Amino acid sequence: MVLDQEKKKKVVRRARIIEGQIKALGTGIDNEKYCVDLLIQLRAIQNSLKGLGRLILQNHISSHVKHMLKHETTGEKAVDELVKLLELSDKYN
Repeated sequence: MVLDQEKKKKVVRRARIIEGQIKALGTGIDNEKYCVDLLIQLRAIQNSLKGLGRLILQNHISSHVKHMLKHETTGEKAVDELVKLLELSDKYN
């Protein structure tokens, strides 16, 4: 994955936040926190993962796919990748 430094900072920051959220969830489970509180934390983690996924997807499309579409030999591959990404999006949403 190729990121400019500003995007990389955002991606790393979000990944670290998610890491902290997961640790907090584990601690909550160990401490037998109220189930609703755990479910709320779990939903926050899921939303954070979606946001991170969007950032990485945006980077991929705006750099790799854009570059591939400009070249005849890789244009079809770019379209195939976009279709696969859309299928993944449908599958996990």
